[in-house]
Amino acid sequence: MVRILQTGGGGGTGTGLPCSPLYGFTRRNKITVVGSKVPSALADFPVYLPLGLVPGLFGSVLTNGADIRCTLADEETQIPREIAQIDAVAGNGELHFKGALTGLTDTDFYLYYNRPL
Repeated sequence: MVRILQTGGGGGTGTGLPCSPLYGFTRRNKITVVGSKVPSALADFPVYLPLGLVPGLFGSVLTNGADIRCTLADEETQIPREIAQIDAVAGNGELHFKGALTGLTDTDFYLYYNRPL
């Protein structure tokens, strides 16, 4: 199970924290993998994220998703991600990234977007 929380926009817009950790991005969402739903410690586990569930993503992201970045909980260390499919008009798509999950505690990641290229 994945929880998604909109945690802010830069420049005083949005809610929550500003997007200062990754320069130039104006939006981010906290992505939490719920530890109680992970059966054991998993290294390099592919996390599936349905983009249609990310609040505020569509309307802010580039139509091809080129401005989407994923980070570890430190909000700075970028991790590889793959946009398997995105349809900005329909407001859906899927993204995959690899994460180390403990199975004991929740694991946080951040999704950044809306950065002018």
